[in-house]
Amino acid sequence: MDLKTGQPCEDFGTNGAVDLWEDVLPNGGQANPISYKVDGEQYVLIGASSHAFMETGCGDEIVAYRLAN
Repeated sequence: MDLKTGQPCEDFGTNGAVDLWEDVLPNGGQANPISYKVDGEQYVLIGASSHAFMETGCGDEIVAYRLAN
């Protein structure tokens, strides 16, 4: 997963060369993502709560993605 100050969120294949998906977070994603499975479905969550020093906006969202099988 690649999180940048400009707020895009990307996930790469295991070889690191292919973008699997990309999205824009509502605020900065200066947090470690977490991944888990429920009933065979995999999810990735990231806290998008901003960072005052990096000036990435202000918020308190948790963004969740369900990964395709």
